[in-house]
Amino acid sequence: KSARAELLYGSYLKFTGAYDEAIVHLSRAVAMSPGKQAMQRELGFAYLSKGDIAAAFPIMKDAYDLAPENGIARDAYALAAVYAGDRKVAEELLTPVYGMPAAPTDEFARAYATRNDYATVILIWQKRIADAKAGGVDNPQYHMSLAAAYMGAGQRANAIAELRIAIGLDSQFKKQGESYISEIEAGRNP
Repeated sequence: KSARAELLYGSYLKFTGAYDEAIVHLSRAVAMSPGKQAMQRELGFAYLSKGDIAAAFPIMKDAYDLAPENGIARDAYALAAVYAGDRKVAEELLTPVYGMPAAPTDEFARAYATRNDYATVILIWQKRIADAKAGGVDNPQYHMSLAAAYMGAGQRANAIAELRIAIGLDSQFKKQGESYISEIEAGRNP
C-alpha cells in the first residue's frame, strides 16, 4: 500500500517487459501520489515501451506540466510527442535547449527513425560525434550509426564516407565495414 513500492515494482516489471502488469502497478503509484512527476513519467514510459503512444502522450504532457522546468520531464514529453507524430511540440521544447528538435540520445534517434525522419536522425548523430570529439573521443560506433542514418535518407556516398571513418578508428571493424561499403557501392543495402 505504498506508492514508492508500487513505483519500484512497476519499474521492475517494465524493465522485464511485463508492460501490462507494470502499468497496473505504476497506475496505482500515480493514483496514490498524483503530484509526483517521476511516477507519471515512469507510467508514460511503460505505455511507450508497450507501444501505446495514444496513452503515453497525455501522461507525459501531464508530468511535464507539473514542473516544466524539469529537463527530464521536458525530454520525456518531447520523446512521446515524436512518437505521436507531433514534431511541433518537440521543436518548441527542445530547439531552445539543443539547437534541434531532439536531444542527442539513442532514444531520440530511434524515435525519429520510426517516423522516417532521417534528416533529424542525421543531426542527432552529427551532434553526438561533435560532442564526443569535443570531449577528446571519436567513437566509431557513432560514425556507423550516422552511416545508417545516411542510408535511411538515401545518402549512400555520405554513408560510405562515415563507414571509412569508422574503419579508420577501429581496425577490428575493417572487414565488416569494407563489406558494407561493397554492398552500398553495388546498390544494395547491407
